[in-house]
Amino acid sequence: MPEQTASEITVSTKKEALQQLFRVLVGQPNHAIELFNEPILVGLEDLATLHSQILNKLKHYDVSADEFSATVVLHDTRYEEFGNWDSLAGKDWRIPEQTTSITLKWRFLVQFRGETKPSSHGVTVRLANQPRPFEVMQAMFSKDPDELERFEIEPAPMTCRVDFVDHLLSQELLSIVSNWHGCCRKPEPVMPLIEKIQRHAIELGNTIQTSVLVFAVLVSGAYFYRWSAPFATPTPMPGVVFRSMVLLLAGIGLFLYFARGVGRWLAGRVQHYLGRFGRFHIFELTSGDSNRHTTLNAKSRNAFIKFVAAAAAALLWNVVGGLFTAWLIG
Repeated sequence: MPEQTASEITVSTKKEALQQLFRVLVGQPNHAIELFNEPILVGLEDLATLHSQILNKLKHYDVSADEFSATVVLHDTRYEEFGNWDSLAGKDWRIPEQTTSITLKWRFLVQFRGETKPSSHGVTVRLANQPRPFEVMQAMFSKDPDELERFEIEPAPMTCRVDFVDHLLSQELLSIVSNWHGCCRKPEPVMPLIEKIQRHAIELGNTIQTSVLVFAVLVSGAYFYRWSAPFATPTPMPGVVFRSMVLLLAGIGLFLYFARGVGRWLAGRVQHYLGRFGRFHIFELTSGDSNRHTTLNAKSRNAFIKFVAAAAAALLWNVVGGLFTAWLIG
């Protein structure tokens, strides 16, 4: 084995010291992300429970330093940043703004056995409402890859990211967050039938649009058949009858165009009201959040009524069209 010179040993020692310093400052690039898609309701008491559980877990490790910070976004226009838990818990949240998102961050240095320097670890929990349509489009057409990555993660009501050196500690932290999420209160569940219909909203809209047009074609064909029956003889068609037939075909064309528009409108209404039914607000932090829950519940009931009305209108159109067709050809 070749002997190392004093200069080589010095350079190697400096590199190890720099690597340890780098790990202390920024940690390792290892991270784990877990998405939680099940909707929950979160208030200040729930956040306090999560904060307490993470601190209790850290008591089992040799933590040389730790810090907590939080960012609360209110109505997309106002940001509240907190450097410690007491400032977040002590704020008067009786304000009219609605909460858009909350990001909680824990950073700590853990000294592991056999290591000469502590390692940097972190936990980030983000809670957010569903993104609005224009935010989705903005992310899709953005040239920034980080923006698209953010969109792929943030539609989940809750995400958790753990930056770690020690894999066992990261799994324990993820388990704490996951168990906390499972114990949180849940919004009122949507009726199973409505939930199933919502999953097939596009197919339902296409079916309504097609059926409306199909029954319009049947009515038009039956009416044309009834009108042309007296002129079925092979004798030459009088000019006045020919002109009447041209006008009738033009009228049928306009009727089919109108029916196509009706079908598209009814399908759009059905899909729109299905999308508005069962929407929820994840936060129960501010007075504005309480008002938002009341508003969404009222809109959800109204959307359900309008969905039933739109679906009934489409069904009525088809029933009337079928009966009228049967009468014409009967």
